[in-house]
Amino acid sequence: MGDLESVGARRAAHLFGRNSALIEQTRIVVDTQANADLSQTNWEISPLIDTAVLQDQRAGYLREALATRVVRRELGRDDRDDE
Repeated sequence: MGDLESVGARRAAHLFGRNSALIEQTRIVVDTQANADLSQTNWEISPLIDTAVLQDQRAGYLREALATRVVRRELGRDDRDDE
């Protein structure tokens, strides 16, 4: 009877291991998809915020920052000079 119990325990352990692996694989797929969907949602929300809330002020700030960087390079100053 001990051999039969041992075989049953090994089968149960094997079944548990396979099920655990399938659950973990599914969790990874779900996490990856959720992350992709959230990233896409953030990309779609950002322009709405720029337009409705900030009234495109963020775009103006970016243009100003880039213009400042161009001028600094033309003058021979590197952005790292301020560090």
